[in-house]
Amino acid sequence: MLEKLVKDLTELYTEDFLDYQELLRKMNTFRSFLDNMEMKERLDERLEQALSAFSAYRDESFVRFRERAVKSQTIQEKICSETGNGTFGLLALQPRISKLSYEALLAAGQSLQRHRQEVLELDRIIIPRLQMELEAVKLELHRFQNVLTTRNAYHQKGTAEARFINKLK
Repeated sequence: MLEKLVKDLTELYTEDFLDYQELLRKMNTFRSFLDNMEMKERLDERLEQALSAFSAYRDESFVRFRERAVKSQTIQEKICSETGNGTFGLLALQPRISKLSYEALLAAGQSLQRHRQEVLELDRIIIPRLQMELEAVKLELHRFQNVLTTRNAYHQKGTAEARFINKLK
């Protein structure tokens, strides 16, 4: 029973690892898109499409990660009840499972942790870059709005009404 639980946990970690790999690939692609973008492309629909596609994929990925986290948490609780430990730990499992299962779980956990760190590092790069792009688009929008406001200030919008000036006063 314990071996099966460890195998299930290893499979969940491996699925997370593969999804993190794909997420990292998409994040790097999006980062290179942002790096190679010019000013005129900021206002183009390509940025909006790329951003919405990237954020949709990222949201879907994190939904899957949360679901697997709940599953792995329940498996860890079952393992803790099997072993009699209050908390889940790999060192407590080492004497109770085969060496092959232990090494597979350890390798999957370490690679998963490494990929999570890489995603966080890319987040630290991409998020400020997106904020900077958003500010640039806002500035460009304000520039266009100011041009329209200035034009309206100097040109009359409609026909001028006739005014009566009383010169008798």
